[in-house]
Amino acid sequence: EGYIRLNGRALRLDNDAGRGLPAADVDARVDLARTSATLNGKLAMGATASVTVKGTAPLGPDGALDLRTQGFADLAILNPLLTQQGRRGAGRLTLDLSVAVSAASPRLAGSVALAGGSIQDFAQGIHLTDINGRITGDQDTLKLTALKAKARQGTIAASGTVSPFAPGIPVDLAIVAKNARPLASDLLSADMDADMTVKGSVLQQLAMSASQATSKGN
Repeated sequence: EGYIRLNGRALRLDNDAGRGLPAADVDARVDLARTSATLNGKLAMGATASVTVKGTAPLGPDGALDLRTQGFADLAILNPLLTQQGRRGAGRLTLDLSVAVSAASPRLAGSVALAGGSIQDFAQGIHLTDINGRITGDQDTLKLTALKAKARQGTIAASGTVSPFAPGIPVDLAIVAKNARPLASDLLSADMDADMTVKGSVLQQLAMSASQATSKGN
């Protein structure tokens, strides 16, 4: 029994890349009550990110986990770390997700949404823009809906499900590319049209099939 409290102000990573990140403020409290703990924490990085975590967690092998995460993040704040690897990213990530795990069954609810996203890998020639999509929780399954990105003059879209609490982590995804050029560099460029599915288990075996898949490049 008791409590643990943590407060931090203007925290930064102590390396060259980390110094380019916004300073972070942390406020957290954990109240201990014999077999469980109540959590209440917040991480804020100025106007670029704010995430809270609230709920309860067990202090032993038995008991229920019930947590909710809410907040947002501008993914461009990671660029000081990504640029050292020849990459850049952008987009606004919005979180409103709850996870409840008990002896009976796990339960996921809420969503994670990305708006106005982009990713570029200068070395590999990868460039995707206008990435928008949403992941929603439905009992023990995460549903990927309306994930779409521009790949130069074309588009790539994905949808499907992932069951993170089921044995082997089953996956069932559909990927559609239309006149997409995800790769473009001095060494290689490729235009793609594809209608593919990925099914199976992350921890065992995944199978990919395509009803249509064509590409041309140089």
